[in-house]
Amino acid sequence: MEVEVNNVVHARASTTFIIAVIEKAYTIAQSKQRIDNLSVALVDEKTIKRLNRKYRKQNRVTDVLSFDDPPEIVICWKQLVINAKTNKVRQKKELALLLVHGLLHILGYDHKTKKQETVMQSLTDKILQKLSMR
Repeated sequence: MEVEVNNVVHARASTTFIIAVIEKAYTIAQSKQRIDNLSVALVDEKTIKRLNRKYRKQNRVTDVLSFDDPPEIVICWKQLVINAKTNKVRQKKELALLLVHGLLHILGYDHKTKKQETVMQSLTDKILQKLSMR
């Protein structure tokens, strides 16, 4: 899988780390869905709010959005920093969580129902544990 990282906000995130997390998570998820190219964008609050409003009809900042066609994960860096402080975890761990969450959505996982949420959370925990992030 080819992973392109666009660090729009010049966040303190390693491109190598982002690519490694995506590639390992994709392998661990054992999805039958093939992804040849994936884009990851680290953006500001204004950008993610605009995307959230346009594509999800929610006029608010969110931490991560994912899109299927073409496959893309968009992460709001400032929201990631806030989440890390709130959850008392390193930013690197929060970044891994958001990357895995976004990737699982692209692979067809969701959390609209309790059953879906349980399955997605279980796989997220498994992946993060194997990445030594849990």
